[in-house]
Amino acid sequence: MIDDNGFRINHTKTRLLGLAFQQEVTGLIVNEKVNVKRKFVRDVRAMLHDWELNGFAAASVRHFNEKRPDRGRLPEQEATNYEWVVRGKIEFIRQVKGSTDQVFRRLAARFNALCSGQHISIPLVEDSDVLNAAVWYLENDTDGGSVGTCFAVDTNLFVTCAHCLGPNLRIFPRQNPAFPMDADELARDDHNDLALIRLRTPLPAFNPAATLQMASSAEFSALGIRSAVQAAGYPSSLDSTSLSIRDTEVTGFSRKTFDGTAATSDNVIALLSGTYEGMSGGPVLLSGKVVGVIVRGPNDDDRTIPFLAVKSGHVNDLLASL
Repeated sequence: MIDDNGFRINHTKTRLLGLAFQQEVTGLIVNEKVNVKRKFVRDVRAMLHDWELNGFAAASVRHFNEKRPDRGRLPEQEATNYEWVVRGKIEFIRQVKGSTDQVFRRLAARFNALCSGQHISIPLVEDSDVLNAAVWYLENDTDGGSVGTCFAVDTNLFVTCAHCLGPNLRIFPRQNPAFPMDADELARDDHNDLALIRLRTPLPAFNPAATLQMASSAEFSALGIRSAVQAAGYPSSLDSTSLSIRDTEVTGFSRKTFDGTAATSDNVIALLSGTYEGMSGGPVLLSGKVVGVIVRGPNDDDRTIPFLAVKSGHVNDLLASL
C-alpha cells in the first residue's frame, strides 16, 4: 500500500517495539492507551512548585532564561507569558488524558489557586459515576426501531426529547441494561423538543442510583462562549451499555424551534462537538449541573447537522407544569 501510493519507508527511522518497551508516537505514549510522558507531567509540577514557592516573577524569569531552550522558534511567535505557558501545558494534559483524570484535576486545581486570569474549568469528581447511574438508554418502535437517551431528575422522572417518544416506549435501567422497562409520557414541549417520562411499573431495585440537578438561573448565567461542558448519551452505533461522555465547548446561542412555529427567544446552545445520533435527550453539563438537553447532531445520512442542545430553563418550565 505504501509503495502503491508513491511513498517509501525510511528504514533508519523504523523501530519495532514490544509491550515491554515504551511505545511513543508523535510525543505520546501509546502502550495501553494514549498518554503523555511522565517527564512532561513532572515538568509541569515543577513549574507550579516554583510559582508557589518563589512567586510568579521569579518563576517566570527562571523558566524563560534557564528552562526554555531556543529550539528554532520564531521570535514573534514565542510565548512570553508564564501563566499562559503553564495553562497550555495543563490543557494539553486534559486533551490527552481527559477532564476526569486525577493528574489533570490536581494540576488544574493548583493552577486555579495561583492564576490571575480565567480559571481552568474542572468538572466535579463524581461526574462520570453520577452520569453512569443517571443517564439511561431508551428505545421505541418508530420506523422499525428508534433509539435515544434520557436522564433521571427524580426517582421516577426522566427528561428526554419529544422526538424520542414513540410506540412501545421503553427505557433500560443502568443496574440491568438488558432489562427494558415500559415508560409513559408525562409532559412534552414540541416547540423546544423536550419531554418528561416515567416508568410505567417502577421497581425499587431498578430506581436510578443517582439523579442529575438542573442548573439554576444563576448557575446557567455562568455559561458563555467557549465554556467547557460535557455531553452524555448513547450513540446509535453502540448499545444500551455504552454511555458516551464527551468533553466539548459552547460556540454560541441561537433561536430554533422544532414544531414549525416561530422562534421567540434564544433557546438553543450550539456546541463544538460531542452530540451524535442516538444521544438526543442526553444532558449537557457545566460544573456538574444540567445546562442543556441534546436535541440534534450529525448522523450517517447528514454529517452537516450542527451540534445543538436546548437550554435547561425550558426543562425547568416543563417540570413546573407537573
